[in-house]
Amino acid sequence: IGLRKVLLFDLQAKRLFVIGDEGAIQMPSSVAFDRSGVIYVSDAQGKKIVVYDSTGRYRTAFQMKDGKPVAVAIDEVRSRLYVVDSIGNKVVVFGLDGKRLFDFGGGGKENGKFNFPLDIAVDREGSVYVLDARNFRVQVFDENGGFVTAFGSVGDGPGFLANPKGLDIDSEGHIYVTDAAFSNFQVFNKQGEPLIFVGGLGPRPGEMHLPAGISIDEADRIYVADQLNSRVEVFQYIRQ
Repeated sequence: IGLRKVLLFDLQAKRLFVIGDEGAIQMPSSVAFDRSGVIYVSDAQGKKIVVYDSTGRYRTAFQMKDGKPVAVAIDEVRSRLYVVDSIGNKVVVFGLDGKRLFDFGGGGKENGKFNFPLDIAVDREGSVYVLDARNFRVQVFDENGGFVTAFGSVGDGPGFLANPKGLDIDSEGHIYVTDAAFSNFQVFNKQGEPLIFVGGLGPRPGEMHLPAGISIDEADRIYVADQLNSRVEVFQYIRQ
């Protein structure tokens, strides 16, 4: 956010690329990319989704002048881009061509409504998971925005949420949620039951201070933005 750029680390080539010299990004808040390498960046302050090709060259932007896009997720099977609008308390759905298709949500505490949503993920079956931060829960929807279920509530113990910041899903469908109040991430099964938590407050490896975004790659490596320790921590999910 401070640089107004996206830093792309190529771990195989051991190179660093900087994206954002083109596209006039003001506040990059989330990144997603498809199998061809096209990169989608949510610009929360610029009220748009900025699109780059696999080399980081600017292609286009999807405008959201009436919202604040804070998170993005791709469903390639249906050629859709899901965008969290934290101000509008909704999810806006675009085609990958930039056409606005529909939205769902709205402000409130009822099932299907949001209070400051912050993150989003799509699993292999096309189910959509939304981190409903100030309702202290994760809500699950079908591919068309129909409410399916929800889990989570406010509290200070395992399985509860206090200041949730980020969400993602591994290859087996486990749901990971970072929590800045706990300085950790928790792992839930598909039924919303807590399995384990990882982390704790501190600067040492495996500890965190104000963790925010979380992302899981195709090898089930887990990347956590450890904000006040000024680093990204990497964990590995090991199948039993």
